[in-house]
Amino acid sequence: MINTKRLDIFPLSYQQLEFYLQNKGMLEKSLGCNFIQREVDEEFKELIEIDKLPYLSKTGIINPFKTIWMAKLNSSNLLVADIFFRNIPNEVGSVEIGYSTYPEFRKKGIMTEMVGLFVAWAFEKPIVNIIRAETLDTNFASEKLLLANSFQVFNKKHNVNYWILEKLKNSNTFTK
Repeated sequence: MINTKRLDIFPLSYQQLEFYLQNKGMLEKSLGCNFIQREVDEEFKELIEIDKLPYLSKTGIINPFKTIWMAKLNSSNLLVADIFFRNIPNEVGSVEIGYSTYPEFRKKGIMTEMVGLFVAWAFEKPIVNIIRAETLDTNFASEKLLLANSFQVFNKKHNVNYWILEKLKNSNTFTK
């Protein structure tokens, strides 16, 4: 769990991921949060069903690299965003992140703060050396938050920008 005055960020269990997909208020009830309807797009639903749930079901362990993390806005007690690792760190310690802020909470700096906290948490782990992200070249809000968190574009293909942030050698911090 990652806590600030404004946000609580935490990984979801198998049962909580199932509640997340049902989107009927059970997740919020299990977490003691207020309920607002969320949109769960098909691509994200598929990621959870194919990658996250089977792993959690098989192991029964909440692996922070194999689940979805949620952010609760403490002032309203509402779930406002999610973030996740697309993969377990590979042999060089590279991992990709994905994230989404619910529409009514965009342009409030929530995801900029959340990515910064998530990156700092990940770089505390010895197995993480590189964090990557992808954005469409038309997603200016996402690009702005990655720049604010010191990510740099390392490749561009078609309409996708590929971003990278590297941990400093012999440190748990990252280049800024």
